[in-house]
Amino acid sequence: MRVLIISKFFPPYQSARALQIGKVTDAIGKNAQIRVIAGLPDNMKGESDDNIHYVSYPKAKEFKNRLFRIGRRLLKEFESTNYFGSWVKKASGVAEKVICDFKPDVMMTSSSSFESHLVGLHLKKKMKILWVASFSDPWPAALMPVPYNVHSVPVLSRLQILMAKKVITECDAIHMPNKYAIDLIGKKLGLDIREKSYIIPHISNSFPKNIKIDLDLSDKLVHIGHLSRERVSIELLKAVKLLADQYKDVFGGMVCVGTVCPEFRRLVSEMQLDNQILILGQMSASKAMEYAMNSRVLLIIEANMKKSPFLPSKFVDYVAAKRPILAITPPISPVRDYLCSFSQGVAVEHNVDQIVEGIQKIFTRNFDDVLNENKEGGLMKEFTPSVVGSKYLSVLSDIENGACTNMNKI
Repeated sequence: MRVLIISKFFPPYQSARALQIGKVTDAIGKNAQIRVIAGLPDNMKGESDDNIHYVSYPKAKEFKNRLFRIGRRLLKEFESTNYFGSWVKKASGVAEKVICDFKPDVMMTSSSSFESHLVGLHLKKKMKILWVASFSDPWPAALMPVPYNVHSVPVLSRLQILMAKKVITECDAIHMPNKYAIDLIGKKLGLDIREKSYIIPHISNSFPKNIKIDLDLSDKLVHIGHLSRERVSIELLKAVKLLADQYKDVFGGMVCVGTVCPEFRRLVSEMQLDNQILILGQMSASKAMEYAMNSRVLLIIEANMKKSPFLPSKFVDYVAAKRPILAITPPISPVRDYLCSFSQGVAVEHNVDQIVEGIQKIFTRNFDDVLNENKEGGLMKEFTPSVVGSKYLSVLSDIENGACTNMNKI
């Protein structure tokens, strides 16, 4: 099988989605011929070769002035739906040449950024190629649950919704990492998409064993990655304050590996938790996972919602790190489903009593018992490159053959 993959975010860019689609490409490439049309910020180096064709785009400028930041965001929102945008036009032109030479059986476009799907729209119309539109999360923000939809831009949101509807209508299949995302998008757009939708989770990393770091995390609750204001939990901070005093023999507080929002820092200071919560700041993905593998317990925080349509890629990496997981997650969520099916952690809501009980439970249990309770193969097997890669290939084969028998189908 010959597969053309289009993704504006792609390695060497280091965003979560760029790293994910890089791993997906490697996994599919084990058993298929691959060509990639990839975006690349113009301040980074990437050598195009026979398999990967880089198309550059301007690196976003950083502004301290709030008005400039707002303007930059508005421009970014507009560009996400600009069918005639510079990157879309350049990537489409490169893709046309690749299609003529490579003759792919099927094309897969990956977001974010949504601009990848705009290239797909162009190629579907002009080249009549079979097309899978892959979404890492629901899009646009206007379709997301509170608190994420409060950041949508009224006029542009309508245009974004129309473009999302057009992509989902025109493509031959849709992929998302979980069923709640598919249900949400179908309901919000007023489309019955279940017959063309497939569920495939993220791919995990493989990590070397016995890596040591210069910080003792054997009694710490550790959060990896960016902590945005939507996911700040005052209930968690109250629980940490309570337990750091009452259970200091087994619980040594919290460590944040990565950037945190100003709102979180302010609460830590106001609640006098500077001695209980250590913020290490941003570091490379590989270095951050070294901290993850040396942690006592890893922490997932989702926003306070009734239902989550997200499967964080960090959850998949947490599983591969083979550490117990405490997940502060809505009562309905993919993370909760996985933790209820496989015993690698505890799921709680944004509730002080639940968080306290969850921390007590997970810090006082024997770690070996936690993993040994897993079903044969464990949760980690669900996200390995070989398993996830085979699911992608099965979907792509389905589309190529016009079949509707894939077990991952909704």
